[in-house]
This record gives sequence, C-alpha cells and structure tokens, in this order.
Amino acid sequence: WALMTLLDPANSFANLVYVGYSGDFNSAFTITRKRRVDRKKQQTQRNVFQCYVFGPKGSGKTALLQSFLGRQPSDALPTNSDRFAANTVEPSDGTRKTLVLREIPEGDVRSLLNNKESLAPCDAAVFVY
Repeated sequence: WALMTLLDPANSFANLVYVGYSGDFNSAFTITRKRRVDRKKQQTQRNVFQCYVFGPKGSGKTALLQSFLGRQPSDALPTNSDRFAANTVEPSDGTRKTLVLREIPEGDVRSLLNNKESLAPCDAAVFVY
C-alpha cells in the first residue's frame, strides 16, 4: 500500500473508493511537509522513505533489492525500467518505517540528475559498485 500510494496517490484514493472504504478519507492519507523543511530541521514525521539505488550494469542493484525483500538474489536480466522494493524497517528508536528502494537503470541516471524535480522524492541514495 505504501509503495502504491507513494507512486500514485490519486490512484490509491480511487482504489479506496472502489473497494468501498467507509472510514474517514483524511485519516487514510498523511500529507507531510516538504523534504527541504525536514532537512533544515533535521527531523521528520514521515513514515515512508524513498532511497534511489545507483550503480553500473552488473553491479548488483537488483540483487540488493531482492535481498531487501528476503529473496535469494538470482541471475537477473538487465533492467531497462525502474524496479521497486518496499519493506518495513525498525530504526533504533523502535518505530516502524517503510523504506522503498528504487533501482535507477544506468541509462536513466543522466536525465534523472539533470532534472531537479526527479530528485525531489529521494530521501537517500545508495551507490552500488
């Protein structure tokens, strides 16, 4: 649910309507402040974090995502589009957070880095080599 809502909040809302959600829609979603404000204050109320995974072809980006999901890394085919993996993690403070890893194909890195808006949803980055 967290991954789907992160990628397409409008569709998540439509899905709630479709399945007959009877609760308060305001409680189904949490609108958080901009990441820029969180960085300045060095604190956040977010529960979902997105981490971009960069690296050259064959470096093990897909294997990292598979391991994050508790799966055995397999001989993966080359990635030509974004891949995502979402899992719940527990930081040392005992809270539960959702971490979404987004594999960035090598061919998309230049255009991603040239577009400031493309980096806006990124909370952290991992470089695999």
